[in-house]
Amino acid sequence: MARIDNFLFGYRRIRVEPHRLPLVTSCLLQKGIPTGVRGDGRFTVRERDIEATRAILEGYEYEESELLGLAGRYKRMKHKPAILAALVLSALLMLVSVNTVWDIRIEGNEALPDAVVVEELSRCGFNVGDLWLLKDRSAIESALLSSSEDVAWININRRGSVAYVKIAEKAQNGDTDTESTLGYSNVVASADCVIEEITVYSGQAVVKAGDAVKKGDLLIAGILPPESGGGFCHASGSITGRMSDTVTVTVPREYQTKTKTGEKLLTFSVKFFKINANIFKRYGNLPEECDIIEEISTFSLFGKCRLPIETRAIYSAEYVYETASYTDTELIRVAAARLNSATMSRLSMATLIRIRTYGEFTEDGYEMSNDITFTAEVGNDAPFTAE
Repeated sequence: MARIDNFLFGYRRIRVEPHRLPLVTSCLLQKGIPTGVRGDGRFTVRERDIEATRAILEGYEYEESELLGLAGRYKRMKHKPAILAALVLSALLMLVSVNTVWDIRIEGNEALPDAVVVEELSRCGFNVGDLWLLKDRSAIESALLSSSEDVAWININRRGSVAYVKIAEKAQNGDTDTESTLGYSNVVASADCVIEEITVYSGQAVVKAGDAVKKGDLLIAGILPPESGGGFCHASGSITGRMSDTVTVTVPREYQTKTKTGEKLLTFSVKFFKINANIFKRYGNLPEECDIIEEISTFSLFGKCRLPIETRAIYSAEYVYETASYTDTELIRVAAARLNSATMSRLSMATLIRIRTYGEFTEDGYEMSNDITFTAEVGNDAPFTAE
């Protein structure tokens, strides 16, 4: 086993005839050349002593190895400049990476999404890819508290290269139906209907279940009767009305098909930390019939830590439009699907009671309708002022 200094700076193994070994080693020691000797006629010398050793061995038969150790490996290595440049670049990247914000993790939030907090931090000058040494965390915390309407307290901690942000949300004031905040109002009907159910929270009801009302009719008054103390209030309540409506869709027999004919890369860029590098850009006018597709890709380490690398590619997709026709069966099927979607949208905040479906062919296609009866909330606020 070579000594550590020999291994680092290089050494050679030399073999002479065993009976000449004592004389050779004696000469080496007289010259102040340290060596390691083995009984089979082999010994080692440092690379810096090799010329003096060769002078001592002049006239003798001996075998000399190539340069060994790290120095020998470096000497035999190919592409030395490229490897040295890679080592230097790796060292610089390592130095930068240990002082870089690689990820931001939010703790303590309940109603406020992580993305909102990260966006507010970004507006205050704290992002993934920033250098820790260049950031004043106290100033960032103060800036966010001054600008945010939702964060009451914040603390930014550093653990390695990850920023752990602890926050406390501001207490949300509950809705208060006070005249000082909401003002005076009545509740009026939002549609023609028959009142199914009415529950009054504040104010005076002027209709009852079973009454037929028109859009805009008064349902709950914000004027209190004398027996209730008089005065004005913000009227509120839950009013359910039964109403009818018709949902109709029309499908033309002829339609256009859209076929994608090609896709071209227009631009491609890479963002590393905050540096944008344009790799490719295509010049020239775009076709009239094309869509612009922007694709942004981000990267993470094992799906956990986001890397400060982002690619952005913009494509142009070209299409050809052709005219086609539905058969009678296809017309009915398409109309039914569209009518079902439109009816569900109309009843999104309602309860269906009755439905009747009918349809007919027209000169240009097919028309299908749903007559629906349903119940829904029908109360709207109608503010007023009092002097």
